[in-house]
Amino acid sequence: MNTGEEEMAWMMDQYSQLEGSKTRESFTGKPVKAGGSKGRGDSTGFGAAYIIEKIIQETNQEPEDMTAAVQGFGNAASPAVRKLDEIGVNIIAVSDSSGATYNMNGLGYKELVRCNRERGEVCPVGEEISNEELLELDVDFLVPAAIEGVITEENADDVSADYIVEIANGPTTRKADKILEESGVKMIPDILANAAGVTVSYYEWVQNRTGEYLDRDEVLDRLQSKMINAYKEFRETRDEEGVYGRQAAYIIAARRVVNSLEAQEP
Repeated sequence: MNTGEEEMAWMMDQYSQLEGSKTRESFTGKPVKAGGSKGRGDSTGFGAAYIIEKIIQETNQEPEDMTAAVQGFGNAASPAVRKLDEIGVNIIAVSDSSGATYNMNGLGYKELVRCNRERGEVCPVGEEISNEELLELDVDFLVPAAIEGVITEENADDVSADYIVEIANGPTTRKADKILEESGVKMIPDILANAAGVTVSYYEWVQNRTGEYLDRDEVLDRLQSKMINAYKEFRETRDEEGVYGRQAAYIIAARRVVNSLEAQEP
């Protein structure tokens, strides 16, 4: 939290000094001019939006008929808002630490960015509401993309969304998970929803190691394919095992660890 491309470049530079040679692969999330990957800055938010787009396709509905509320407007949340706006999803609320803005008719990404640059915060281009009220809005997709522990056993009963798509790390507590499951709220957990960032960090590491750099479209095309395939495996496991979203993701992870260990046995 509160780090960006510049801080990653600082750490890479300091580590390189300690090693006595340039080690671009030691840190990821760097600026492109310092060996970073094109598309890395948008990757976390775009990855979650790719999953949301796939879910909408599965429901045979139009994006314009679907609503989303995004808690956050930072490094991960802002690109998510941008991509959802491009897809056509009706984003009715966005927030940051200063509060939230709500408009049932939708908020445009360009207007939010312009106002944010002028004032340094999410502007009340709609009705001013609190972050707590944003979490309770009746939307198709609730996207907690700021900090951990915002959906708890105290407010889980008030969540009215059909889906929670976790871009933040750990925004939902385990006790809240149980309440949400009983309420029929579908969960796309952080281990899947925000995995695009580390996926493109891996692409960055590979590019740093090989010296072959990809253009932005190549990176994002690979990312979209990877995220959609991961979502399909997640959905199939969830439905076959009859478990909640977070459990399905953990089952997949555990199976991969076991399979890897068994493959190493003599």
